[in-house]
Amino acid sequence: MGEGAPRAPVHFPGLNEIRGITALAIVVSHVNASMGLFGLESRAYGMVGMAGFRVWVFFALSGFLNTYFLLAEKERSGSVDLRRFHVRRALRIWPVYFLAIGVAVLLAVVGVEPIPEPVPITLASYGLMVPNLAYALGLKWWPVAQLWAVGVLEQFSWFWPGVVKRSGNVLRAALVVVVVYLVVKALAWRSGSSEAYQLVRMAGFDAMALGAIGAVLVRRQSPALRLVFSKPVQVAAWAFVAWGILVGPLHLASVVDAEIHALVVTVLILNVACNPRAIVTIRSRVLDRLGRVSYELYGFHMIVVFLVARGGGGLFGKLGGGGLAHLAVQAACLVASVLVAAAARRLLAGPIGRIRARLERVPLPT
Repeated sequence: MGEGAPRAPVHFPGLNEIRGITALAIVVSHVNASMGLFGLESRAYGMVGMAGFRVWVFFALSGFLNTYFLLAEKERSGSVDLRRFHVRRALRIWPVYFLAIGVAVLLAVVGVEPIPEPVPITLASYGLMVPNLAYALGLKWWPVAQLWAVGVLEQFSWFWPGVVKRSGNVLRAALVVVVVYLVVKALAWRSGSSEAYQLVRMAGFDAMALGAIGAVLVRRQSPALRLVFSKPVQVAAWAFVAWGILVGPLHLASVVDAEIHALVVTVLILNVACNPRAIVTIRSRVLDRLGRVSYELYGFHMIVVFLVARGGGGLFGKLGGGGLAHLAVQAACLVASVLVAAAARRLLAGPIGRIRARLERVPLPT
């Protein structure tokens, strides 16, 4: 398979659309949860409860894509250039991440939303890219609170590419990550420390490892894909997601709920992206474009919510407390967030993207 490793940009159909749908759902949920900023009450519809699990979509996607291209590089060149990987990743992740933090600091300076006390610990957590630590300690810096997930993705990338480079069996290595993570999570749960359990629960390394397992199966064209691609498995996975959105996330046991969702998400990713006989295909120019700015949308949307609330919160109050006011808030925040995300992508992606392109040994997905 090494000779057949892709040398042109690789496009997995439907993955940008999945990113777009996931980002939209998270924004809608977060705006709904922030209705108090507009003098309105949040609405208890099903997708609010799914918002936390939707972050696991990004975890599984990241594990799948990064592992796929790390394996492709290793198969083609015999190794993985870790320096290039980390520089290329920093050029994609850091500008949005630190720009969002910088804007949040400005919001604190002008009195829109203060930095949680103790300020040094909060700033250090975000500055060192461990915002999940601040979140677990209860230091939720609301304009950028969602960046905890970006920190988790970065932390996985600190060690996983090295594992892929050195491991003779990446599938086994990913399974070890899943097992070790579940053991640590169970121990944190048994410890009775809510902070420790929250920190481990948020890490989501096993979701990224499950995505990595999917990448190995695809690269190997494993016979196991026959089961993953079977219609009963597809129907069950889509039914699981539909129930979670329309009714509420299925709850089996708190300590493994996220893992079950991550496994289902991985199955759907493999089917949408790699199964020519998938029962559900997602093809949409609008969602594709939205998916291309999903990281910027995720990074900046809560800042936008605070700015919309500060600039026009009174206008929405004049609409009363009913559905029209909620719809207006959702529409204003969503449109503004997409515009900001698109502008940020355009501003940052041009020069930075050209630098990244020079560093790519195996092209990233389009």
